[in-house]
Amino acid sequence: MLKTSNIKCVDRSCKSGPAAHGMHEFRKQVSQTGAVLEDIKHWSQAESETCIVTGLTSDRMIARLLASCGVNISAKAEGVVIDWCKGFNSPVLVIAGTDEKGLMYALLEMAERVRTGGFEAINQTSQIVEYPDHQVRGVNRFIMGQLDEAWFYSDDFWHYYFSLLARCRYNRFVLITGFDTAYMSPPYSYFVDVPGFENVKVRGLSADQKEKNLLMLRKIGQLCHDYGLEFVFAIWQQKPWTDVQDVLVKGLKDDETALSEYCAEGVKALLEACQEIDCIHFRVNHEAGVGTQITNEDFWKSCIDAVADVADTGRDIK
Repeated sequence: MLKTSNIKCVDRSCKSGPAAHGMHEFRKQVSQTGAVLEDIKHWSQAESETCIVTGLTSDRMIARLLASCGVNISAKAEGVVIDWCKGFNSPVLVIAGTDEKGLMYALLEMAERVRTGGFEAINQTSQIVEYPDHQVRGVNRFIMGQLDEAWFYSDDFWHYYFSLLARCRYNRFVLITGFDTAYMSPPYSYFVDVPGFENVKVRGLSADQKEKNLLMLRKIGQLCHDYGLEFVFAIWQQKPWTDVQDVLVKGLKDDETALSEYCAEGVKALLEACQEIDCIHFRVNHEAGVGTQITNEDFWKSCIDAVADVADTGRDIK
């Protein structure tokens, strides 16, 4: 087991994305105990010292080590595998995942153990082989008005929030617009110019602010991916559904056929401008504010066809 403050480490994780976040947190917690992770190329270089090896279970080195201690690995997504294996002259602690998210979860698990239990928590680790019971583990967040811009534009907030979701093993984040508020109802012109609807504008929103919104949306999407989260952009209202709400998007005809055309083109323009969106989430109910002049089926079919048009270009979009 680990006896010295210098720990040999074979880091075979990616240097970006979810695994990089997990490794950063693990290294940070180890360093706060006064120990140092010393990087080496192969666990045989550890000689008589204990070594930590991190990476994917598909890595040949890691697969051999796990096989030597009788760990059966499944191909299931987001698997976490941690175990002590036999090295040449000393034990090897393998911290692995069946994919990048699983590896991040494994590293964050060990980081949390070190944070709460100190250096000795590494020695006390026993075999862990875990796979999620639920494929989708998501959380919603609503943006409701200008007051929410304080957190929407905050890099510090998103790093804090997404690191918390990653530690709790969430894998989907849903940003919901237009929930019973005229703000971002509909959301498209808050981020992009919609072809064919150049006269549709958001009251009081400048071109610079629109560009700022889009850049922030793309950053949120990229941060989701960095922390192992699928980024879902959700739309509650396609137009305000109650008379008490103001109308902030100007230039639309008071006609649902024209609105459906605008929303369909808006979906395509948004997806093309924000490649970081993994999924579009439509709230298909009466609170979407449509279905009074044309049928719900006709309205939503145009929006769904718009997503399909983007998917037909080779984009992986749900």
